[in-house]
Amino acid sequence: MELEILENSKMLLGIDCDDFNEILLFLIRDTIEAVIAYCKIAIVPNQLYGLIAQIAAEIYRDRGYGRSDVSRGIKSITEGDRKVEFESDASCFERYVSRLEPFVNKSARLPSDLGGA
Repeated sequence: MELEILENSKMLLGIDCDDFNEILLFLIRDTIEAVIAYCKIAIVPNQLYGLIAQIAAEIYRDRGYGRSDVSRGIKSITEGDRKVEFESDASCFERYVSRLEPFVNKSARLPSDLGGA
């Protein structure tokens, strides 16, 4: 599964070498864990492989991995009264929530859902 997602992520990013595989695999694994947690599922269905590749590629691009000329994670800068906003991976993930909704296991309950000991 991870290798298929890796190849799709590299295709989306226009990467044709293996130099960035390690960071991409880290982002893919992290995205898989986020999808599993959000959907309350044990195994990622095949239908989500493409979406995971898109999310991982977007995080890679937004964070500027593989580039030395990017201010990583800065969303906006305001000079008057000095305000700096940072982009979070959560906001990237949130853009895809509507595509994840059909896969959410609504009957699953987490310990935090049980409301106490």
